[in-house]
Amino acid sequence: MTTDATDPYPHADADADAIVGVDDYAADRRRLFDTDSSTLTLMQRITWVKLLKRPYLSAVDNPDEWETLLESRRLITTRLHDLLLDLHIDTTSRVAYKVRAPLGADVTAPNLLRNTKWTAYQTALLVVLRERLRSRTAPTDPVYADFAEIVDAMTHILPKTPDETRPATITRQELTNLSRVGIVKQVADDDRYRISPVLESLLPLPKLKQLLEALHSTNTIDDATLVTAIESTTPADTDGER
Repeated sequence: MTTDATDPYPHADADADAIVGVDDYAADRRRLFDTDSSTLTLMQRITWVKLLKRPYLSAVDNPDEWETLLESRRLITTRLHDLLLDLHIDTTSRVAYKVRAPLGADVTAPNLLRNTKWTAYQTALLVVLRERLRSRTAPTDPVYADFAEIVDAMTHILPKTPDETRPATITRQELTNLSRVGIVKQVADDDRYRISPVLESLLPLPKLKQLLEALHSTNTIDDATLVTAIESTTPADTDGER
């Protein structure tokens, strides 16, 4: 997100309004520009925009926005409803994200969200990462995984191949793809990844167990078998709406 270094209230009385930063006017509903008719505070607007632009909002990465969301839940949810979206908040994992509003079958309307279908390799990696999340002792504990550990787990799922470098290549590529939607985040220059708790909501335990059973029953002889195993477990549940 970029910020403008200029005064956000160019027409306000400088003596009466000594505004120097977000904290000083986060609760102020004055106009941010000449034709501004919004009734939201700046912090509420920032939170709403981040909800719209990002796959999810977390208390770990965005503590100020998280607090604002909890305090203004009804107001921000109403704004999402205006866009035919709804709000999902997981207070245990402390993440929130937008979902498609449950419109009736007789309602035809455009959808702002992309229905992203996970590939077989991505789903296999999601299973590995979700299993790692289960190891934490408290919902607020951060969970990390080394690249070598992830590759080792993926090797037991991916089809057998004479090319010993293939599991690492696939894992690296899919970690890059999942990092783009915020599922994982590489830790500095280290070959280590922090797993987002949002994965608990995207892949709940019943679905995880279903996928694990399907994968273990196939022995993943080849790519086609892997795809078949994953697609046999109600693939719509592994889609991501973003």
